[in-house]
This record gives sequence, structure tokens and C-alpha cells, in this order.
Amino acid sequence: MFSHQSIIDAFSSLWDISAPAEGEITRDNPLKFSVKNGGPDSTKWDFCAWVYNRYNDVEVLRIDAEFGVVLACHADYVERWMVRENGRLPFATLRGRTTDQRDLIVSVTHTLLASEVTSDQLKEVIDSMYFMLDKCYELVSDLDPESDKDFEDFEQGYIESQQMPSEPKSRNPEVNFVAEVDVRIIGADNDDSVEKILSELNALIGLEPVKALVRQLAAQQQLAQHRRAHGMNAVLPSPHLVFMGNPGTGKTTVARLIGRLYKAYGLVSKGHVVEADRSSLVAGYIGQTAIKTREMCNEALGGVLFIDEAYSLNVDGRDYGTEAIEALLTFMEAHRGEFAVVVAGYPDKMIEFLQSNPGLKSRFDMNIYFPDYSTDELSKIFTDLITTHDYVLQPGAFEKVYAHVDSWARTEGFGNAREVRRFFQHVVGVQALALMGQSQLNTLVLREITPDMIPDLASPSAETATTGSGYTFRNGYL
Repeated sequence: MFSHQSIIDAFSSLWDISAPAEGEITRDNPLKFSVKNGGPDSTKWDFCAWVYNRYNDVEVLRIDAEFGVVLACHADYVERWMVRENGRLPFATLRGRTTDQRDLIVSVTHTLLASEVTSDQLKEVIDSMYFMLDKCYELVSDLDPESDKDFEDFEQGYIESQQMPSEPKSRNPEVNFVAEVDVRIIGADNDDSVEKILSELNALIGLEPVKALVRQLAAQQQLAQHRRAHGMNAVLPSPHLVFMGNPGTGKTTVARLIGRLYKAYGLVSKGHVVEADRSSLVAGYIGQTAIKTREMCNEALGGVLFIDEAYSLNVDGRDYGTEAIEALLTFMEAHRGEFAVVVAGYPDKMIEFLQSNPGLKSRFDMNIYFPDYSTDELSKIFTDLITTHDYVLQPGAFEKVYAHVDSWARTEGFGNAREVRRFFQHVVGVQALALMGQSQLNTLVLREITPDMIPDLASPSAETATTGSGYTFRNGYL
């Protein structure tokens, strides 16, 4: 256990601090202080610290220092730089959040166990954060939005490579990687607004074509409301959607956002998402499939029915999948306007699926393609996992991670974010083996991921070989 006074004493032994008025150190009642390195041209940075409980009830001290606003025209460049720097620099983590003008505010964050705070540890942490702040300040202070043609070229090239409109992206560090949750019915947030939902969408890594089409959907709904208010007819696409893409590209996550967005516009009454697959809809005996399908559709009334790998319902009439499709179409017609259906799967197979029944294709006006993540985006997902789980990549480790991600073949069925999570779990396992048997384990050692914990790239001939440690090479890594 620890006392909040012990943390105040540790800080005050090093710097002049503004301690909380009274009570515990919390986000609303933080400890504040400033640090200035020596020299006539040194910069002073303001820091803020508070204690909070993690999900496992461990008490953690968080220290933040905000850098300032990065112009929106350069925000993408700085964000990509932040991803790489988080892999190179120890201890502290660069973060970003977006203003109403979509400019990026850069900050540096470090967390450590509150029970282990010492003056020496604090000095090491703040020195590392100060170093990061100075490097970021040097980078951003050189940017001139009116005359710096190199960065204008970078921005334009990045936009063209992503096939996105030239407006800057919105970001939210609290929702910064795509996550898959194994829950069949997901409830909608009662306090959702269209702005909040679109902000969460924009904060997802990558998926630029998806974001553009969802923004188009939102704009059409907004315009329809204005036309109705003026007594005009509103022309809207079908609410039913087709998601096409490889696994791990965020299809389930976006489906949940669609449910909330439809509720915000009044298209559905609840906005919840019911997740289904072939096993949820197809039964083993004649006559049962239609009943099973209708039950799933009834659960989705007022929300969205999300059918993953929907193409598996079409097996050329060899089983009861066809019956499930026909029952689904009948229910969609009988309950038009009461719920939405989103079907998802591999692009080629989804095209065949839509052509398998004359009534299917006409129900879905919009196909949304989910591209594979780029190497930079997959690397960002990995560093987000590192930060979220309280690890720190030591110098040289990020370069090995990046090389691994870059070597993965983007063939059909590539796992994208799922592949990154498998790789992350492997790296954490290697760290656990490296620390096994050590008697002296402190916070810093438990957080460190060193370069030797990242496996070397496997040769193509070794992809199925097994090492003496029991690990098997898979997709280029152990």
C-alpha cells in the first residue's frame, strides 16, 4: 500500500510542486509542477500527475505533459512520427488528441505503480519525458504551413495513397485500435450523438475508404431530415449494407458504430447489434432453419443484424443455408424500416453470395470495402497494444517489430489486426520466459520489451519448423 502524501513528498524533494488542496491525488485534484533544464535557452514544461485504479484494482500514478497544437495540415506527418518514436524512446509514450478544428494536441504520458514511486524513479521518468517533449518541439517548430513544400508533398502523397478526401483526419487516443469482442448482442449508448459516433469512427486506425462512405451515409441522412423539414421528398439508400474485406479489418467494430448512428438518426429504435454467423441461422433438420433465422431477426428488431461470413449460407443448395437466406429476405420485407442487416465476408465470396439469390442484391444499395492495413497502421496497432498493456519497447525493438509486420504476405485471409495481436501475445510470452526464475523484478524490468525479445525474421524454408523452445514458426515469426 502507499499514501498519497508519500507521492507528494517524492515529487517535492525534486521540484516545486502545486499539491492538491486536500484529499487524494485524482484527475480532478491533480498534483502540478514544472521542470526546466539548465542553460539560457532551455524550455520549461508543465507536468500534471494523479493516481487512478486500473481494471484489476492496481493503483497507478500517471504523469502527463502537454506539448501543444500541431497544425491540421501536418497532423498526419506528426502522428506517423509519433508511432516510430514510441518504439525508439524508453519509458514515456507520446499521445495525441484532436481539437474541434481537428488539429492535433501532442502530449507525453508515463505511468508507474503508485506503491513503488521513489525520488530516483521519478527523476528518471521525468528526464525521459522531457527528452521526448524537446524532440517533438524541435520537429513541429520547423513546420511552416505556407512555405514548407516538402510537407505539403508528403500530405498530398499520403492522401492519394489512402484514396481519401483531402480533409484532415479526426483522432481520439482513447479509441485507437480496432478490437474484436466475442459478445453476440451489443447494446447502444443512450447518450450517443452523431458527432460523437463519427469522432469514434475517425479515431480508428486506417479504414479511410470506410470512413468516407460512412460519412456519406451520415450526410445523406442529415440532408434527408432537412428536406423533410421543408416538405420535400427524401431519397435515401437502403439501410442494409455489405462489408467486404479480410479478417481483422474492423468490420464488426464499424457495424456497432452503424447501429448507434442509425439510432441517432431515428432509423432504428434501439441501435443494438446482434452478431450472427452460419451456426446461428442454419439448423440440422428440415423446417428448423427458418425458425432459427426468424429468432435471430426478432432479436435484432430495433437495431442491426450483423452476419459475418454470410457467404457460408450459400453452398449451392446442398444444405439448409438457402432456407436461411429466403427466411431472412422474407423477414426484411415484412419488417421494413424496423431493423437493418449488415452482411460481411471476403470480397470475391460476398459478390458470389449476392448473386446467389435474385432478391439479395436488390436489398443492399451500398458495398463498403475494408482494405488491409498498411505496415505503418499495423505497427501502430502493435504499439497501442504495448502501451495499453503497460509495456515499453526499448531502443531497437520497434525496428524489429516493423520488419516483421512489413514481411507479412497480404494474401486472401490475412488476419490484419488479429495477426498483430497474435504476434503481440508471442512477444509477451518470450518476455515471460526471459524473466522466469529472476528474483529481483521491479516495475521497469516488468515493462521492458528488449530487441532480443522480438524474434528474428524466419527464412521461408523455416515457416513450419519447430524450435527447441517449442515455438513454431508461423507467418514469418515464432
